[in-house]
Amino acid sequence: MNVLNKAVYYPSKAYPGAWNDLDMLQVGNGGLSDTESIAHMSLWAALKSPLLMTNVLSRIDPPTLSILQNPAVLAVSQDPLGSAATRRWRYHVEGGGEIQMYTGSLSGGDQLVLLLNNSPKETTMNASLIDIFWDEGPSGTAAQVQRSWDVYDLWANRMSNAQAAAIINGTALSDSRYNMTAKGGARHVYAQVPPSESKELMGERVGTVQARGTVVARVPAHGVAMFRLRERARKDEL
Repeated sequence: MNVLNKAVYYPSKAYPGAWNDLDMLQVGNGGLSDTESIAHMSLWAALKSPLLMTNVLSRIDPPTLSILQNPAVLAVSQDPLGSAATRRWRYHVEGGGEIQMYTGSLSGGDQLVLLLNNSPKETTMNASLIDIFWDEGPSGTAAQVQRSWDVYDLWANRMSNAQAAAIINGTALSDSRYNMTAKGGARHVYAQVPPSESKELMGERVGTVQARGTVVARVPAHGVAMFRLRERARKDEL
């Protein structure tokens, strides 16, 4: 949180070829709960920090593998726009801790929304379309606020521990995981706008936010909710 709360003041310094470095990932090194590890990975991907793993791969466990190999979150990190998410608001909460909301542009007109709950209690959080598209027009003047958006949960299709264990043990079936090489490699996959039916790259559609509406989520303590918004009327550009 110390690093994050310093880095948020420099989003304009990040662009393709010149990334803000929030320091190395600590996922898999102990000291973080599963929820905290997800939050760590999500925020580093959203802010486009280089994802430098420091865990010992020969001792990787299933939860760690499933976090580091979530294609939907990696697609945010590797999005060709290279637009770092921006913090829209931050509030301290009663009982200690704080909540924050981030948004960022993605390829094809999609939008990232990330809700961070750094408090000791699960919390219902919300992000209005007015706040999400503030840069495109303050006080609800952005055209995007007048549109409907499908909401995709980027962690809803996380690899199961059983599947991750099979991969680690070398017993997984060849078609049991998302094969980036077979799809043309990471550079090819992430250079395209993912189709809406791709659960690997889009997660799960969990609802629709109507014009001038609000994205609402229950966010665990020390955790995040991470969503990709896609305009309801837009057709996939593939």
